[in-house]
Amino acid sequence: MAFDAKRLSSTDWMIAGGGAVVFISSFLPWWSIDVLGFEESVGGWNAGFTAWAGVLLLTLAAVYLVLRRADVSVPELPVTPAVAVAAVGAVGLLLVIIRWLTIPSAPR
Repeated sequence: MAFDAKRLSSTDWMIAGGGAVVFISSFLPWWSIDVLGFEESVGGWNAGFTAWAGVLLLTLAAVYLVLRRADVSVPELPVTPAVAVAAVGAVGLLLVIIRWLTIPSAPR
């Protein structure tokens, strides 16, 4: 069975696109510091547990949604797919926000 993009609603496309944006942004610098000409930057994958776990959860929520809509066999959950995607996405977003709020500030 082939993937049919017409089965995805515009909301599904937004969620899938958001998951892709989160995944791509995890490889970009989240913060950097420049001291005496030496610069160091940190991306999502080496910014600590809350950063990479949040990125993984947000990406997995988008992937799960697309797989469900594409009629790929995925494990049944005790909740509806909408609740699963919303819950996993909310936890992932919360973890990323916590990490952004706890990023160390540069010494002055």
